[in-house]
Amino acid sequence: MNATGEPPQWNSPRRSRRWLWLLLAAGVAGGSLLLLPPVKRKVLTLIDRLRSEKIVTKTETVEKIVERRVEVPVPPAPLPTAPVTGTRKDVASIFGGIKVESNLVAEEGGRATQERTQDSSFVAEFTFRLKVPKPATAMEDFTAINAELPALLPSFKDLLTSAKFSGFFHYQYEQKQKFMQANILRLDKVLTRHNFYDLESVLELEHAPTKQKALLLQGEMDVVSDGSDGDRMESFDDYIFKSQHFQPTTSYAWDKVTTKQNPLIPRLEEELREVKEKLKGTGLGNTEKAALQERARYIPRLVADLKRRSFLIAQEDPFIVVPLSFKTYRGSYPYAPGIGDYAVVICGGKMMPAIVGDYGPAVKSGEASLRIAREIDPKSGPYNRPVSDLKVTYLIFPGSAAAKPSTPDYTAWHKACGDLLTKIGGDATKLHQWEDRLKKPAAVPATAAPVTPAAPQ
Repeated sequence: MNATGEPPQWNSPRRSRRWLWLLLAAGVAGGSLLLLPPVKRKVLTLIDRLRSEKIVTKTETVEKIVERRVEVPVPPAPLPTAPVTGTRKDVASIFGGIKVESNLVAEEGGRATQERTQDSSFVAEFTFRLKVPKPATAMEDFTAINAELPALLPSFKDLLTSAKFSGFFHYQYEQKQKFMQANILRLDKVLTRHNFYDLESVLELEHAPTKQKALLLQGEMDVVSDGSDGDRMESFDDYIFKSQHFQPTTSYAWDKVTTKQNPLIPRLEEELREVKEKLKGTGLGNTEKAALQERARYIPRLVADLKRRSFLIAQEDPFIVVPLSFKTYRGSYPYAPGIGDYAVVICGGKMMPAIVGDYGPAVKSGEASLRIAREIDPKSGPYNRPVSDLKVTYLIFPGSAAAKPSTPDYTAWHKACGDLLTKIGGDATKLHQWEDRLKKPAAVPATAAPVTPAAPQ
């Protein structure tokens, strides 16, 4: 009803037109929805849902715990009220396997003004302790080192029964102690533990039936690369020439038999030119200058010696080296080895003929040429020994050297060593035969060279 109480006029022209338009709009909208593609209809449906549904957002609270560190200061120790005395001990291992034990001993003294003038107030006392070994003498001592010895030397048991302990053993360790004492304040120069204990035994053997004598040395084997010979070797390994301890000469030497030049002479002459040029320079220290001057004096003597004589070649010739300290007793003691004496080297199941070819350092035992070392271990070299343990037996026949040194003859050496080995009760059939890999020099007289003192060995 309207305000007058009359029913609404649905049929009035204006209201009729309004309803007509509303119905028309609704129809158009409905038709449009029917005409939309499916994707669009879904989008519109989703929009309508978002408009009508209530969105609830959940908020989660996380509790974070922060740790705080509070450092409580620790008070320092109380200051001393009296002199701090006592002994402080420390142990360290340095080069060469040397164990160093240090003790700092502090005692109460007088005033600093007085103590700084007293030698006894500030003193370092150095004590080097070492144990001198005893020699191996029993059969079980040697067979534990090399079980092959009884088979290679069938008379070995009888030889040991009558063997005499050699004073060369204690003499050698005495030389080592003197060397240590002379260098005791230079720990980098003293012998290492390995090199100090390089000799297991020295025995004087005599085979009763033949009276053949032999000096037995049991030890290790270091490698010697020394020696040169222009008659037999026209070129020389540069690696060996430049190795740390190489020397062009050996104690065993003989007159040259050809006019061929030693291959080391051009290298030495070039070195001499370089040394002289350095001496002309400035800024040389006294020590360096003195060393260069000594080298400049030595090279001409060495070159003259190489022009006149030939020497063993460690790469090719089988020889051993004995300590220089043994030379003192040559000629005055029946078991003292000398240059040129025949020897047999035993390692494992190998027996190799050799000669005593050179003298080595007075405090070093157990050295052999590169040829022998490589027969034991092909990887041996100037810086790589074939045997580090004391597993090598050196049988030296004192006084057996030929009357005059000459060009090595391996066949003659083999026969001489075999005969001596048989006389001592050994099995000469197991003796190694060396191959001569160098050409024999033709016996042509060499051009006479001026007489010059031989280079020191």
